[in-house]
Amino acid sequence: MRKLVWILFSLGFSTAAMAQGAGCSAAAAEKKLIGAAKTEFLKQCESASKTRMTVAAKDKKEMMMSKGKAGNCGQDASDL
Repeated sequence: MRKLVWILFSLGFSTAAMAQGAGCSAAAAEKKLIGAAKTEFLKQCESASKTRMTVAAKDKKEMMMSKGKAGNCGQDASDL
């Protein structure tokens, strides 16, 4: 079960990364950047995007872990 959750989570993460890359390219095109300015803008934009996604992933993982602990009363179905 955990493996399935992590697979789905990683798929969502990679999809978000690709979407952010498209967002950075669109922003560069909107600003009409070319050459070195465009390259530097894309590098900074993608770096910031990865940082935001990493922080969001850590927050989500912590939230999932706290829900698991809060919902677990220490008994399994065999104890009933």
